[in-house]
Amino acid sequence: MSDEKKTQPTHRVSFAAKRDGQDELGRAVEIGAIWPRTDPEKEGGILRFDVEPKDLSDGVLFVRENRPREKDSGRER
Repeated sequence: MSDEKKTQPTHRVSFAAKRDGQDELGRAVEIGAIWPRTDPEKEGGILRFDVEPKDLSDGVLFVRENRPREKDSGRER
């Protein structure tokens, strides 16, 4: 293995669809991620969808910062 740090997405993207014409949203599902550009002089990131919703206008996109998880929090589950 190399000592290089693997690139991780900067943000996670989730989508929650409206429930059958109501103003209430369903459960958010992760559908993709925003990855950093390889050229540090370029701004922004690249959005890659793992799953593409049928109609994005039929719900809400959520973008949240990707924070590294702690390997061992010391708590039992």
